[in-house]
Amino acid sequence: MQVERDAARELIPNDQDRLGRPAEIAAAVLYLVGPHSDYVSGSILRVDGGLVTNL
Repeated sequence: MQVERDAARELIPNDQDRLGRPAEIAAAVLYLVGPHSDYVSGSILRVDGGLVTNL
């Protein structure tokens, strides 16, 4: 776990100080394909741990 946290700090500077887990990405996908997202349209759902970039 410590190696993962150190790598995340160097590679991906986000608010969580760690890399995302597959289950976290899967939860976002399940939300988008499930019935709770029926009223969502034209939205960008960022699953990035709070990463801030200048695009």
